[in-house]
Amino acid sequence: MCVKLQDGRKLIVPLVYFPRLFQASEEQRNDYIISGGGKGIHWESIDEDIHVGNLLLGIFNDAGPMTKSA
Repeated sequence: MCVKLQDGRKLIVPLVYFPRLFQASEEQRNDYIISGGGKGIHWESIDEDIHVGNLLLGIFNDAGPMTKSA
């Protein structure tokens, strides 16, 4: 998934971090709205919400920050 921010930055995150998006059809993934005044992305048909602030912090799947494996 590629999220383009207003300041020109691009966040690229593997879909596998978001199981509902990963399992969704291309049509479902393309059916989203920008929510929360530009702070979130919402997919109604798969009941998925992603907060852009969490992406910036490296928080995926409500699992907390991603960490390096030892």
